[in-house]
Amino acid sequence: GLGAVLMQKVTTEFHPIAYLSRRLSPAEGNYHSNELECLALVWALTKLRPYLYGRTFRVKTDNNVVRWLCQKKEIKGKFARWIIDMQEF
Repeated sequence: GLGAVLMQKVTTEFHPIAYLSRRLSPAEGNYHSNELECLALVWALTKLRPYLYGRTFRVKTDNNVVRWLCQKKEIKGKFARWIIDMQEF
């Protein structure tokens, strides 16, 4: 499944604001782990848009695929769509 946490820094500590999770669709169950990491980020940003839009925020992940994707010169298919979705933020 997919999961995400929205946290807010208060002084020196982070406090959870929202928890998100959902099951994978049958098609998503066939995705490579790199695709799932990107899917989770795009899904979380979309769900949390009311909290994030117009604000400065950081994405913390334990996977470098998102960084790799943002640095890649030629992107095709679903990765290209996901990059476009993330550019809104």
